[in-house]
Amino acid sequence: MVYAQGRTYYDADSHLMELPDFLKIHADPGMRDRIPEIEIPRVGTLANLVEEAKARRGHSPERVAELLARVDGLIAGPKVY
Repeated sequence: MVYAQGRTYYDADSHLMELPDFLKIHADPGMRDRIPEIEIPRVGTLANLVEEAKARRGHSPERVAELLARVDGLIAGPKVY
């Protein structure tokens, strides 16, 4: 962020990537038909990743462990200042 100079910034958002059908799955049954489909690319890396994630409904337990080991304390712990 080029404008982020001379001050300390606390970045409190967590980026979660939900699958395209997340809203419909968790919506009230009476609302599901009113929720539009989320468009995703049909070719390319993102399309492949989404299709694989939809088939698995998430990461494998091994991948979850790998990701958690990489970021242990990253969100809760001290930042670079």
